[in-house]
Parts: sequence; C-alpha cells; structure tokens
Amino acid sequence: MSGADYTMQMVKLRKFKYKKIAVVVFLTVLIWVWADLALDDEQTFSGASITLGRSRSNLWISLRGESAVDINEIVLKGPVSKISEVKQIISNNPEKLKFNLDAEQHGFVSPGEYPLDVREFLRESIWIRELGLMVESCEPEVVDVNVVELVQKELTVRCFAGEDTDVCAGNLEWREINRTCKFDTWRYREGPLGSN
Repeated sequence: MSGADYTMQMVKLRKFKYKKIAVVVFLTVLIWVWADLALDDEQTFSGASITLGRSRSNLWISLRGESAVDINEIVLKGPVSKISEVKQIISNNPEKLKFNLDAEQHGFVSPGEYPLDVREFLRESIWIRELGLMVESCEPEVVDVNVVELVQKELTVRCFAGEDTDVCAGNLEWREINRTCKFDTWRYREGPLGSN
C-alpha cells in the first residue's frame, strides 16, 4: 500500500467516525428530550375558584348560595416541562386559577339543585387541555349548583323605624313596585303584605 492510499483511507475513516459520532450525539439528545417529556410530575395548586358567568335573566344561580366557590386544592399531573410552565403562568397571572362556569352550557337551565363534578369541570378547561395536563384530584370534588326561577311580583313597600313605627305615614304615599325576585324572599315581617 502506498503512502497516498494510506492517507486517503485515514481521511475516509475520520469522516466515517465524525458521522458516527454526530449520529450518536443526535440520538442521545433525542432520547434525553423524549425521557424528559415522558417523565410525569404532580403539582398541587391552591387559591383556585369557580365563578358564575352570566345566565338567563329569569334565573338565579348560585354555588352553595354564593356567586363563587373556592377550590381548596387542585392536583395537576403532566410532563415536568408543562408543570413548570403552569407554575410560571400562575405566578404571572393568578387569575388563571379562576374558572368561569357557564350554567347554560352545563345544562343548568331549569329550577333545581344540580351536582357539579369539579374534577370533570376543570378537565374541560381550555388552558389545562391545551397544556396537555390531567386533573388528578381536587377538593371539593362536587359542588351543588342551585337554580331558582325568578318571578315578577307586585310588592307593597312600607318603611318602619322600629317595631310598629311607620316612617312613611303622612310623608309618602303607598307605592306598588314590580321586581323580579326569588320566590318568597321579600318579607318585611311575619304575615301578609299590607298587614300592620
């Protein structure tokens, strides 16, 4: 073998080694990235709440008698990188943990009491789904949604300063007003309206 042939073989061998090293490094990095994405992490978040969105004007909707309910904790599970992203999102914008409940979208359109599966409700959240996270658990798991139909009622209004002292006597006329109200909530004293 001549010196020129030997040199050519060495150049080819070096090129082959560099290609092999480049492929091995590329595959190693690919495996690390895949392993990082495959690792799941769980993180507990607190300070979340469910708030009521707009509803029909003839319905009064409440969560445990309130317009919002606190979620004591949410346990999210997903890739480590996504959990880190959620931590960053929440630290920059804590409002992300306020979930809006559209009563009509969930079928709460007639009077009654309905259980809301909080875990399922959170799973349907757009930003949780977009991040590819799973809601492992939450506290509370179920919240009661109360729906009451509001009715138009004619009410007689009188002003009282004490037990039987009529402030309006002689100063104001009796007025009849119409208000949409929750059934049987407008009572100023025991007995029918207008009784003294």
